[in-house]
Amino acid sequence: YPALDINKLSMKRDYPQSNHFVWAGRLTEGKAPDLAVEAIGLLKERGVDVKLDLFGVGHPSERKAMRERIESAGLNDQITMRGIRPGEMAKHYANYDALLFTSRSAEPFAMTVLEAMLSRLPCIVSKFGGNQEILEDGVNALLYESNNVEALVEAIKRFMDLSDHGRALATHNIEELQERHSLDKFYENIESHLSPAI
Repeated sequence: YPALDINKLSMKRDYPQSNHFVWAGRLTEGKAPDLAVEAIGLLKERGVDVKLDLFGVGHPSERKAMRERIESAGLNDQITMRGIRPGEMAKHYANYDALLFTSRSAEPFAMTVLEAMLSRLPCIVSKFGGNQEILEDGVNALLYESNNVEALVEAIKRFMDLSDHGRALATHNIEELQERHSLDKFYENIESHLSPAI
């Protein structure tokens, strides 16, 4: 498992319902930012008012293509594209209702999800890859079928119906997560393997 310096994270402490979501990652097909854009578009069509800040990392051509996708879908009022440098997301998570993690790639473990969870931000996550090893639907995250925009839309609506606005999801087992994924614990685990070899 990866590890993070939890002292660098800005913790979310309040859980008002603003219907303002965040997506962060590389602007590649595998990370599926297009799925998040499509979901916001469907919600708009159905009269559900939501906002999305899309922190996209990629080449200028990828960023231009995403801006054009948002504009052609008529979603400039719903989706804002924002630039981000490595390591800067940690200070932004607390400003949103939830993270949309839409990856359609079976990556072993997503740092974005872990970083958001350790910031106490509720997460809506595709059922794919290693994230499922620590996520339980309705307990510490909301899960939806990967690459299924209708399932993502339903997960977002399900989140918006939570009476506590995601507080329970965000705080469930947070101490265990901090223990398992802090840098200090990571160093301790590595040291226990290396010391016998010295």
